[in-house]
Amino acid sequence: MEKEKITLWILHAGIEHPSPYFYNFCNELKNYKNYEYIINPELPLDKTINKGIVYFNRLKRFYKSEDINSAYTFLNNIDTLKNKGWKIVWTLHNFYPIDRTITDVDEYVTKEFLKKCDIVFTVSKYMKKSIKEHFNINAINHGVGVIQMDNHTMNEEVKKLKEDNRFTFTFVGNIYKYKLIDKVIENFKKLNNCRLIIAGTESKNAFVNTKELVKGDNNIIFINNYIDIHDWEKITKITDCFLSLYDLNLPAFKYGFFPSNYTSIAKTGIKCISPKSKIIEEMMYSDQMLYYDFDSKDGLVEAMKKATRLRKNKVVIRHKYNYEWNKVLKVFTDSCNKLFK
Repeated sequence: MEKEKITLWILHAGIEHPSPYFYNFCNELKNYKNYEYIINPELPLDKTINKGIVYFNRLKRFYKSEDINSAYTFLNNIDTLKNKGWKIVWTLHNFYPIDRTITDVDEYVTKEFLKKCDIVFTVSKYMKKSIKEHFNINAINHGVGVIQMDNHTMNEEVKKLKEDNRFTFTFVGNIYKYKLIDKVIENFKKLNNCRLIIAGTESKNAFVNTKELVKGDNNIIFINNYIDIHDWEKITKITDCFLSLYDLNLPAFKYGFFPSNYTSIAKTGIKCISPKSKIIEEMMYSDQMLYYDFDSKDGLVEAMKKATRLRKNKVVIRHKYNYEWNKVLKVFTDSCNKLFK
C-alpha cells in the first residue's frame, strides 16, 4: 500500500511576478515522491489533514501592521491550523517586511509566530545565529540554490546589448529603494568613459522611478524586465564589474537580511562592488569582492574608480559555497520528514 504523501501548502501570492525562490524550490521538490505541493496564497483553515505542512516565507500579508487585533487573529489562525493537523514551517529570508516602517505589531507577530513554528529554516548561517541570539530559536540553515528562472528566450532589450570599449558596470535584480539605485547613478555620473546597465523589474510600489533617474544619460541603459538565465548569460559576457548595494541601515535589516542576487553573481567570478557586511561576506569569495565603507561619503565612487583600474576583473572561484537546490531540498525534506515519525 502506497504511503500517504506529505502535503506542502506553499503560501505564495504571485501578485506581481513569479517567485524565483519557489520556482526553483518546486522544480527540485518534484524529485521527492513522498511530497505533493499546493501553491495557494490563503491559509487552509477549513482543511483537516494527517500529514501536512503550511510553508511560510513572508508574514506581512496575514495581518495589518498598525492593528494588534489583526495580529491576534493571525496567531489564533495558526493555532487553528495546528489543531487541524498542520505543521507550521517558516523559511526566514528577512525578519520584517522591507517595504514599510517596522511597528510594535510586527515585532510582536514575529516573536509569537516563531514560538508556534514546528521548524524554522534560514538561508544563511548569519540568520541562523541571529535568530538564536535575538529570539532563542534553534533554526536549521538549509542554504539556498542559485536563484534563477527560465523564460525560454532572451529579453529583446538584452539582445540589443553589445560589447563596448567603455568599462561596464551592471546592476541586476528587482528594484527597490533599499538597493540604492539612486546612489549608484549619482556616483556613476562622476566617472568618465564608463557604461552602466540597470536590469531588473521595478515594481509599482518601489517608488524609485529609475526611468526618470537615467533620463538623458546615454551612458546608462535601463532594462525594466525580469532577468532570466538566458539574459544573465548575455549580461555576464559584457560586464566588467557588478554593483550590488543594500541600505545596511534599513530598520527591517536590524537582525539580518538575505541578498539573493549574490548567488548568481558568485558563479560568474566577475568582480562585484558591495558595502562591507558580514552578511555578504558569508556568501561571497573575498577575492571577487570590492568592499567599501557604507558610511563613507566617497566610499562607493572610490570603489568604482578602483574597479576601472584593475587589470583583471574576473577571478577563479575557489570558495566553499555551493548554491545548489538539491542540497537545500535534502536538508528541508530530511528535517520535515521527522515531523511525522
